[in-house]
Amino acid sequence: MNDFISKIMMRKSEPILDNEIPNDILQNVFKCALTAPVHKNLRNWHFYYFSGKKRDELGQLISPKKEFYSNNLQFESDLKKFNSKFYNSPAYLICVLKVDNNHAVPVTEQYVTIGAVIQQIIISTELLGYACYWRTGKWCVNNDLREFLNLSLHDSIVGFISLGSKLNRTPRKTVVDQKDFFSIV
Repeated sequence: MNDFISKIMMRKSEPILDNEIPNDILQNVFKCALTAPVHKNLRNWHFYYFSGKKRDELGQLISPKKEFYSNNLQFESDLKKFNSKFYNSPAYLICVLKVDNNHAVPVTEQYVTIGAVIQQIIISTELLGYACYWRTGKWCVNNDLREFLNLSLHDSIVGFISLGSKLNRTPRKTVVDQKDFFSIV
């Protein structure tokens, strides 16, 4: 089997990452991302890279805030959970879709396109010997972050990609049977 195919088939998201990806490798990941298919050449997305002190500032910006909790125990629990996830990565790439409701490309296809760009980032990161983890959820609906990034009302944070080197590569546990999802007609 081709080495690239084998690497893609064994790819697994790694939630705990170590050292930052060197800048020259990171630039190659970004170049690969730009090869994703786009409809009508609409590239209405932007990615924000945070590492080092900027990553720490990002963590402070999106972490749970005590003033929004009536229960101190719940706040402490949520903060501990956040810290255990957020600080397991040396860098983050925040993925933003600048939704264009007036473009000929339907909004659903705009989301598909940024998904394709993200997949290029994930695959190229992996093939270049590094690892990543795509996070969504509460982090993506943070008003402080939206304001910090100066996002418009229609802009959508579609994910955080953790980027770094692998600490302990765990083997892929399950292999999905392609016959469950693909039919040759």
